[in-house]
Amino acid sequence: MHFVTQKDELLRATVPACRAVSSRSTAPILSNLLIEAADDRLTITGTDLETWVSATVACEVDVPGRTTLSAHLWHEWCGALSDGHPVVVSAEETTPEHEEVSFRCGRSNATLYGLPARDFPAVPVRAEAQPFALLDAPAFAAAIGRVEPAASHDETRARLCGVQLAGEGG
Repeated sequence: MHFVTQKDELLRATVPACRAVSSRSTAPILSNLLIEAADDRLTITGTDLETWVSATVACEVDVPGRTTLSAHLWHEWCGALSDGHPVVVSAEETTPEHEEVSFRCGRSNATLYGLPARDFPAVPVRAEAQPFALLDAPAFAAAIGRVEPAASHDETRARLCGVQLAGEGG
């Protein structure tokens, strides 16, 4: 895998995907992000097996491929990059169990070791979503803001960490 992109594009895909990764995972692969480069697009996916978040941004893909890297290390490294320089990322399998991913941005160089993408859980396939309502964005955001303080922030009680959304009358 080999691709070139910019720091802001990299972060635009990384930040949402990192939110789905649990900090208390029993399986090492669930602490990683799936990084896929193909067709001049970079897709980064994170999961805790209950929540899946994928973000796609444009990039220049020279060699398509897939790998996984520690979400924590990837996010920290992306945030530390200097602005204005292209980010060059290349990956190669060093052993069947590990992959070496090299980064270059300006004068910065780094190497991270990840797990093969084949070990990452498959993203569930869903039927195409059909919109069920058109909502006024500011009113919807205000409604969420009123009920969000009641949601739990304790990750061990995941079912209480959300809010219920229900529609009536079309």
